[in-house]
Amino acid sequence: LMARVLIQLWNQGDHGFDGGTIDNGTVYPLYPNTVYVRHSAHFEEDADGFMDGSTFEYFSSVELSSQTREMIRNGETPPGIRILDMDTDGINAYTFLNIR
Repeated sequence: LMARVLIQLWNQGDHGFDGGTIDNGTVYPLYPNTVYVRHSAHFEEDADGFMDGSTFEYFSSVELSSQTREMIRNGETPPGIRILDMDTDGINAYTFLNIR
């Protein structure tokens, strides 16, 4: 399914991706210096009684340094990196390919 989406992108003239990944029918073409990010907030009580918590997931075509990951986790955009939203910037494979 992912390969079909990437082939269709290529046929439409998008030759900038290095590959792709798929998650629940959503394809994320992996572009250089681009990171797909999803931030999620959750709250739990820690030992001191504080409510805290957040997580983030990401897909990228390159390994990110710990400093870059920390900047992204904090909602910052590292220099030279394009941030895309996993929830809105992925490609629904079934819709894109017009299949059921």
